[in-house]
Amino acid sequence: MIVAVTGASGKIGRYVIRELEDRNIEYVAISRSKHDGLKKEVVSNFEPYSLKDILSSVDGLIHLAGSTNTQNSRELKKANVDLTRKVMEALPDKLPIVYASSISIYGKILTDDLITEETPPNPDSEYSRTKYEAELVVSKHKQSIILRLGTVYGPFVDYFEILKQINKGVGYLIGDGNNHIPFTYVEDVAQMFVNAVTSRLNDTFLIVGKEPTQREVYSLAAEYLGVDVNLKSVSYSMAGLFAKINQLRGSIITQEHVNILYYNRMFESIKAKEMLNFNPTPFEKGLRQVVDAFVNWDKN
Repeated sequence: MIVAVTGASGKIGRYVIRELEDRNIEYVAISRSKHDGLKKEVVSNFEPYSLKDILSSVDGLIHLAGSTNTQNSRELKKANVDLTRKVMEALPDKLPIVYASSISIYGKILTDDLITEETPPNPDSEYSRTKYEAELVVSKHKQSIILRLGTVYGPFVDYFEILKQINKGVGYLIGDGNNHIPFTYVEDVAQMFVNAVTSRLNDTFLIVGKEPTQREVYSLAAEYLGVDVNLKSVSYSMAGLFAKINQLRGSIITQEHVNILYYNRMFESIKAKEMLNFNPTPFEKGLRQVVDAFVNWDKN
């Protein structure tokens, strides 16, 4: 089997490539520019005529390419919707596609009710609207799987920035800190994309792991770092203001990070567990791996 992957050099893409290699599945990475470290890569301008040649020689497509730049609505539309249309125009009728969507399409819901695939979408931001629009484009294909991903965490620099603050003994809870954060470990996400592209299903799945509270995240991170943390509460509006000010100073923490930490959302991933063998990594284990990676990163 040969799988084409767009966005292979991104946060999730690197783990998807690793998962494919671990399973001895051949891949072709489609990108606009060369990226070192990928075994086989094709440079494409993502125009349908060039994509058709590439996709005619593979057995499945994992479409990860897109933008999360919530500060640029034009870029979001171009990367999430327009690019997906180009990909779908070039996709052979019988070639399965797995699309990386997001739980953001449900909106920033403050609720105690479990959200499922049957919950009506309520996109309420430029990012979520572009992801949902792209979903609608992909779902018209005869064999498509849409994975609505929870908040993907892993050894990424933006999480290291938060851990750096905690390591200094300070943590800022947005609100009372008792809201649940729908975290999903990046290695689990990679496994789901490979399971999905080899499944030949045609469906939509929620991929959300354990949902710790905001307070639990800070407390557990402090425990793993071996520090006592002074948790201070700030309002949602104040946290947003801090994010804007810090962005001007070069911080990578955005309003979207504030939203992730503040809103209470709980999801049900039973269908993925039954049909895609989704077995989420316990948050305690995933966070431990992130903290260990941070400690090594911070030493350098």
